[in-house]
Amino acid sequence: MTFETALSTGSQAAPIVLLDDNLFTSARLASALRASGRQVLVARSIEPLQECDTVLINLGSRTLKGVSLIEPLRARFPQAKVLGFCGHLETEIRQAARAAGIHRLLTNESATALGWLSSTQFESQGEDK
Repeated sequence: MTFETALSTGSQAAPIVLLDDNLFTSARLASALRASGRQVLVARSIEPLQECDTVLINLGSRTLKGVSLIEPLRARFPQAKVLGFCGHLETEIRQAARAAGIHRLLTNESATALGWLSSTQFESQGEDK
């Protein structure tokens, strides 16, 4: 399954939730997601979320603590796809995200590269290829 497929199979009514506290990264990712035709809600916590079917988390954020959000998100929104990104050298974060049940992982470079929505392939609980 491609990452694009993972994002496009969700309900078009529910926005993609981008959990990120980095203004530059979140603006760039939100713009790419909106260009694909999806609504995007940028948030810094899960508390105000009412509905979601796809969540993209900045796992590398020191203040957001993204890995700790995976299990609560999966419990609160069991139908949601939980996707995350962090640096390729952040192996402990990537391992913790897999253990917490993340659906897909990608690197910061893959997430922010132009064309990442249509060109990057992912496997279940997989990595960038």
